[in-house]
Amino acid sequence: MSPDAKKLKIVSLVTMFAGIAVAVVGIVLITDGFDLSDLFALVSGLATMVLGGSGARVANVPSSAGKLVPQAGVITAVDVAAAAGSALAVSGQIVAVVAAALVAVLSLALTLAAAGVKKGLEKI
Repeated sequence: MSPDAKKLKIVSLVTMFAGIAVAVVGIVLITDGFDLSDLFALVSGLATMVLGGSGARVANVPSSAGKLVPQAGVITAVDVAAAAGSALAVSGQIVAVVAAALVAVLSLALTLAAAGVKKGLEKI
């Protein structure tokens, strides 16, 4: 496994587990009392969890990294929109904002790692 693929695998696993944690936080916040920012955190966590799982699978077959980059870009945009939506919600909770921002940063890191694997394969 190339160093770029190893980096993608590690970033993907961290992203997947962070997505699971943020989804759980979103569920807990929703059960405490529904707010739009809580829903944003839940959606962001679930989308990031799926992205992390996809990235971990792609790291095993680096030639598929080209297909992951657009998906990762879309999920990153969703996470950034969720973080912005949570921050702009009238009674948004700071926990939801921080959780959505965390997964947005991790999904961006995964996007960059997947692009690095794709670029490394193009050199060969």
